[in-house]
Amino acid sequence: MRLTPVALVALMTVALGAAEQTAVPIDKGSYASGPPLDDAKFADKYAKKPFIHPSQAGKPVPTNDWWTHLVMNGPGGSLWAHPTIVKFDETGVSMSYSTGWSDKRGAKGSSVEQSIALEVRVAGSPVVAATKGKKPAVDPAQSLATSVLSWGDWTVVGRQERAGQHWDVTFGHGLPFMWVECSGLQPSLRSASPLEALKPDGTPFVGGVADALVVRIEGRLYGVFGPSGMTATPANGVIDLAFASAGGWIAVAALPELKDVALFRSAAGAVPRDSVYSWKHDQAKGVVTTTFELKTEALRPDAGKPLQGFIPHHMRTVHDITPVGPTFTTARGPLVLAQGTTWHLTYTFPGILPSFPVPKVVAGAEYPYDPARMAGYLAGLNDIRSSKEPANDTYWGGKDIQKVAQYAGFATRTSHPAAKALTDKLRGYLSDWFSFSGAGDKHYFAHYPEWKGLVGFPPSFGSNFFTDNHFHYGYFTMSAGLLGTLDQQFITDYGAMARLVAKQYANWDRADGAFPFLRTFDPWHGHSYAGGSSSPGGNNQESTSEAMNSWAGLVLLGTAMDDQEMIACGAMGWAVEAEAVQNYWYNYYAWKGEKAQSTWTPSFGKNLISILGDGGGGYATFFSGAPQHVCGIQWLPLSPALTYLGRDRAFTHYQFDATLKDMAAEKKPSTLSSIGDSWGNVLLGYLLLGDPAAAAARMDAMFAAGDKVATSAEAAGVPYFMAHAGVQIGTVAWDWHTSFATSTVFRKDATMTAVMWNPSTKPVQAQICRGSTVVKTVTVPARTLHNESVPAGN
Repeated sequence: MRLTPVALVALMTVALGAAEQTAVPIDKGSYASGPPLDDAKFADKYAKKPFIHPSQAGKPVPTNDWWTHLVMNGPGGSLWAHPTIVKFDETGVSMSYSTGWSDKRGAKGSSVEQSIALEVRVAGSPVVAATKGKKPAVDPAQSLATSVLSWGDWTVVGRQERAGQHWDVTFGHGLPFMWVECSGLQPSLRSASPLEALKPDGTPFVGGVADALVVRIEGRLYGVFGPSGMTATPANGVIDLAFASAGGWIAVAALPELKDVALFRSAAGAVPRDSVYSWKHDQAKGVVTTTFELKTEALRPDAGKPLQGFIPHHMRTVHDITPVGPTFTTARGPLVLAQGTTWHLTYTFPGILPSFPVPKVVAGAEYPYDPARMAGYLAGLNDIRSSKEPANDTYWGGKDIQKVAQYAGFATRTSHPAAKALTDKLRGYLSDWFSFSGAGDKHYFAHYPEWKGLVGFPPSFGSNFFTDNHFHYGYFTMSAGLLGTLDQQFITDYGAMARLVAKQYANWDRADGAFPFLRTFDPWHGHSYAGGSSSPGGNNQESTSEAMNSWAGLVLLGTAMDDQEMIACGAMGWAVEAEAVQNYWYNYYAWKGEKAQSTWTPSFGKNLISILGDGGGGYATFFSGAPQHVCGIQWLPLSPALTYLGRDRAFTHYQFDATLKDMAAEKKPSTLSSIGDSWGNVLLGYLLLGDPAAAAARMDAMFAAGDKVATSAEAAGVPYFMAHAGVQIGTVAWDWHTSFATSTVFRKDATMTAVMWNPSTKPVQAQICRGSTVVKTVTVPARTLHNESVPAGN
């Protein structure tokens, strides 16, 4: 019997135990017990079982990771471990590695070339050639079933099995090896191009006992290492391997040069059984220290220490990495190897503010702050939200709600008449989203019992299956944190629900099995991923600034809830991803002249990458190719969460000017005025982070001319407020910090201004520090955004 879509959905809802959504209370908030399965396409996807080994049943399903395609879709996609690229199919597994930058795409992209893959197939299986445009036909009796057996924080193990026999394939970020441990299945080495078997000294290998040999394919080298007594038999374009005892294993290595064989042979015997990432936030020192730990098992008695690779953003920190052996070219720039099991990397964390301080009225100022103008923006947004609800979905609705949260803070701190109305609206919006009232509820979050998650409805851009979750829910986390600075009772009532929303994208608690650990964040890459189910070509992220907004939201919400673990996670993610963004989306250090550290192909002729994928990146977005969109999606939403973008004033001007130049070349539109009030203010917001005076000058001139970019109540209020605050206090002093996570120190000429938010109901002592030196200890009043000035020479 063929079922109609409606009947299929009915069966699925019964089978999944989600025929009726019920409210699950948490304090005054609540969420739905299951997702709405009235859409056949969504229900079909939700009912799909992930490719995870039965031994892992019940664990949260990892999504938004570099190997997510294997979990969601099974074998077939490229898994970019860097420097290796691993790919499973029905007949085995293959490994290739990056060999240099590709110039084929010119200015449109920055990608790497790969070597011809070395394939590991089952010995004795026929060599099957593919016909053009088609996969090779596979005898079902020879087919291997693939699943994910286990995973660490940057490593993964895939199992391939048939007829009670299997092998387990271990690989991971920065590891130059792919280990294949056999139980019944015997490996055979093959390639799409002719392969040569060599001894470690480079002379031909004709067969026999060898626990180390080299395979050459089109001039590229692979090391193949195994246990004592392993034999290799090259014949008819394949190399069959056999072991002296049951089981057996091989470690296939990306081998740049023959001289590295001894180093790689030693490390090949230490297979990673787990990879563990941890961190510690020390606000007294203004730093976050991260730890990478490999837990290994010796496969042979003489196994040495493992080799772990690190990429540019790791090397920009204070670290204990000692490079050894060769350097690889990867899609993230140079990768160096270190030998050991544990490494520590320390990043600067200057703190996150809920708001810049209210600008002062200064007679005779070159760029005077006008309270009446700011009051007009606040009244205007209040009028807009009085007649128009925020957008209906989690992305656009979240953006609208965060804007209300920012304006409510401005209104409160400037004693504007609309302060109460805006705060009440904000409270209403969030309590609506953070509550489920049953069938017909228009805005709510729903539990995913099968996949382990909490997803908002109505969704958009694929968010109902984990895509862009940190973008969407970061707006809710940030908004809840900002409301906590105005209304502590909201945190009492709905904070627990807000914490669950934050955990959906950034679960920091390994013991919380309701969510995967750090769902959208890749600890080794140092940046987040947007693709909930990835793609055959790997995962990617577009809007780094929205990712940074989500981390800052954790700091503010964690502060409002006095949740130190949430604060520490937000500080870690913000500090690490800020450095990754500088390296991979902006190539900042190469721009400064360090060409050897470039993370882009030399032919890439643009000022930034806007979609960074596992294999490279490009000057593009998923919604437009216009320069203001390509660049602007990296610069929104404007708030103190984005201060990292203004770290180098000259670089800020370079980026801003390059965008205007590219807009002019497009000729439609070509000016700030012509791209409209929303995107015009995104670009001005970016400029003010590095040079507030330059942004204020443009804004004031446009306001005097009646330009909508400067008069728009909804778009211009935040950049106006922040630009004029910045004119008075300067830009972030990255070598200074305070003992408050919700603070930032600014430098203007010879004066340092520490801006500190004290969420407590009591006055609190705070230390203002330059590096490790305490310069001044001050008392910050309760529930106050306090400014304290210190001479820069202190």
